[in-house]
Amino acid sequence: LDEEALRSFVGRAAGTGRLGGVSPSEPVAEILGKLGLLADGAPVNAAMLLFGRDPSRGRPGASIRIGRFSSETEPTDDKWVGGNLLAQLTGTMDILRRTLSVRYEIAAAERTDVWEYPLPALREAVTNALVHREYADTANFTQIKVHGDRLWINNPGRLPPGLSVDDLKRPHRSSLRN
Repeated sequence: LDEEALRSFVGRAAGTGRLGGVSPSEPVAEILGKLGLLADGAPVNAAMLLFGRDPSRGRPGASIRIGRFSSETEPTDDKWVGGNLLAQLTGTMDILRRTLSVRYEIAAAERTDVWEYPLPALREAVTNALVHREYADTANFTQIKVHGDRLWINNPGRLPPGLSVDDLKRPHRSSLRN
């Protein structure tokens, strides 16, 4: 585990008030236990994905591939983002900021950046792709395709059994897979 990544996360989360009862100064095993990331004294897969030094090494399925396309089949750029899930989120957002168009609006002598896609919405979409992908499928990776007129995010996995796309459009129960 990357102890620095774990302690940094706990410090940031505790600072927002969303993580009561956990301190970054506690022993690693105690932190992992409080976060529900230990089983029989060993880190569970989620701990390794979140705080491992590089869980994507040797497992391309635990990576994100970002491509920019000039047509349906012609890529103009291809980037891979590995590391733990927090590093993948940060790295992916950095690449998207460099890839996407931004324009500026000036009002009352202040400049506002207006992104092609709202960055908070993209961050949420990438987070959802990382959190909800099927990690048992180690051969496939999360894909982001940037076209001139759209952005497409795809991750391995299906809806949990008994849940359909139509169910998602109305109130439904939450089904945890990972």
